[in-house]
Amino acid sequence: MEQKFLSRQEARQHARRLCICGSQMATRVHPKKVYLCRLVFYIYCNMANFGFSIKKTRSFNLSQADLRKADRLLEEVPSYRLCIGCGGCTATCSARQFTDFDIRKVHNTFRRGQYDKLADELRKCMLCGKCTLVCPRGVNLRSLIINMRQLLTPSHETF
Repeated sequence: MEQKFLSRQEARQHARRLCICGSQMATRVHPKKVYLCRLVFYIYCNMANFGFSIKKTRSFNLSQADLRKADRLLEEVPSYRLCIGCGGCTATCSARQFTDFDIRKVHNTFRRGQYDKLADELRKCMLCGKCTLVCPRGVNLRSLIINMRQLLTPSHETF
């Protein structure tokens, strides 16, 4: 991914928009505001030096997403509707301790119809069942993950 470097003038404009201090670092402005303006200006000027960049938003059109697999999963595991996204499953996950597996992230991406790379993510789950024990709403997460894996295999691609 290509980083966008800001010129000094662009950085100054961004700092002005954020600080609302005007074009000069005036002495009439409260000293804390001047310090904040200078700090924001410094960060914008040196953002690339620290390895940061401005990223595009991750928006997508939900009306164009293919939600057939998510609907099929809701039919097979009706307790999936009860999930409130509290994060108890992610907090107690054994796989989370050793990998970057996040069951809440998997749930949300599956519900949105973004199925690419989810099969690789679901392989990280050890099916230990801690998440099912901790869930306050009684969602059967083991069954959910097994059914997600089955739906994401190539043999289930055609409905």
